[in-house]
Amino acid sequence: MRILFASKHDLDKEMEGSLIGILKPGSGEKVEIDQRMIIWHSSSDEAEDNDLNVEQWLDIASQYDVICGAFPPSAYIALTIAREEAEESGNCIRVFTPIAAVGRGFANLRIYKFLRWQEI
Repeated sequence: MRILFASKHDLDKEMEGSLIGILKPGSGEKVEIDQRMIIWHSSSDEAEDNDLNVEQWLDIASQYDVICGAFPPSAYIALTIAREEAEESGNCIRVFTPIAAVGRGFANLRIYKFLRWQEI
């Protein structure tokens, strides 16, 4: 099972363990997790953004079984379109985003506490 964590932040052990628990890979199935930051297209041209982001989703989905991360609105719209295209060819795009509680730390810095994964 190939998983992409699309983020500039590290996937910590709690998040990884929770994700593996949800995905339940088969016994002996190798789980490979890659991490890289994805730059999503956002401009004043919605149609072009959609086209470019759909291409990006389809490319990523061709390499990974599961995609995880926090995504901007332009990526969510393109995901909907990419899923329709993928389903026409019998493929599925599985995407998860982390759900976190936000608190305040020293000097009012935001602190994020991972709670769970949400499949979107």
